[in-house]
Amino acid sequence: MGELATLQAQVLYHQGQFDRLAAWEAEMRARMSHADDPQQKAHVLLGEVWLLMPQGQLDSVVTRLQEVLRLLAGRGSRADEILAHGQLAVAYLRRGEEESARMAARQAASLIAQSLPVAVHILEGYAGVAEVYMDLWVAGDHAAARPARQARAALGRFARACPMARPRAWLHEGRAVRQLGRQRHALAAWHKSLRTAERLVLPYEQGRAHYELGRHLPPGHPARQAHLTRAGELFTDIGALYELDRVRAAASR
Repeated sequence: MGELATLQAQVLYHQGQFDRLAAWEAEMRARMSHADDPQQKAHVLLGEVWLLMPQGQLDSVVTRLQEVLRLLAGRGSRADEILAHGQLAVAYLRRGEEESARMAARQAASLIAQSLPVAVHILEGYAGVAEVYMDLWVAGDHAAARPARQARAALGRFARACPMARPRAWLHEGRAVRQLGRQRHALAAWHKSLRTAERLVLPYEQGRAHYELGRHLPPGHPARQAHLTRAGELFTDIGALYELDRVRAAASR
């Protein structure tokens, strides 16, 4: 098993085909049960993370990603380390561990700065750095503004090489310009994210775009509830429980 198999798992993840992803993970784990290849074992664990993160099982995610980094240590697998550190940063932040999240995001950002965006399967590494710094910036951490802009730019460069990354790049473009007070431009970016995700048939990304559009429209806007309802439907269909909880919270406000 190598990068091609990991890319297959990533496609299943973004398409929201978590049942097929679970089957993939079980098959890969059976193949690797007696193997002695640390990098391939790390790839199996990363496949498990793609199943666990949408379900909000953050403790299990952190445990697996820490093991991934142990397996990869000193083996020169920069791309996989970007993916692991970026996802670990997201998991830490969702657990409320801001300092650990910053540390993991800095490690991923440092590796990204030394790399070219050539490994398609590491999208969540780039996106994780952008998500963490954007969340910190939105929460009032002004020191996160500069690394958030840098992470957004890095994700944009990645998206030029990887079409699958374009919906997420537009998503964070919208978040960044909204933070600068440009609401109209933010809505336009989220609509581009949605259209791109629809064209690429990526329901997970469609749900994310609907969520951003819905939660940032004012109460009473005719499209607000429609976007949140559609986001909820998409996340329910694919079993993304963490995102579904966020949609319900936004709908109740």
